[in-house]
Amino acid sequence: MRWVEVIALRSLANTDRRFVQELLDQILGQKGRGCPASIRVYRRSIVETDLSIHFHWDEETKLPCESALGQRLCSALKGLGLINHSIWVEMEALEWPAAPLPGRGVAFKSKVPGNPKREGRRMKE
Repeated sequence: MRWVEVIALRSLANTDRRFVQELLDQILGQKGRGCPASIRVYRRSIVETDLSIHFHWDEETKLPCESALGQRLCSALKGLGLINHSIWVEMEALEWPAAPLPGRGVAFKSKVPGNPKREGRRMKE
């Protein structure tokens, strides 16, 4: 199962990217349980003080939840502003661009193995 752990920071002051990098290096160096497959850091296009840190996980688990890594990072960042910590689970992959069906909108094909019911669903244009 693939899922994403998102830590969003809304701060009044600009957060130095090096500070976030140092925090991640320090937390990852503590060698807790597991490391994410990848980590990505985003800043909002309009509000430069907003950061979003994404941990991409590729682990088998029945119910993904906040990781110890994410909780430690939230704890370290909470003095800088408001924190939102959430988990997002991948539902299915879509093939895009899709070929239009005459008079029926745009079709997409599910890449979920063993789920023929979801193949060929249509989206309205």
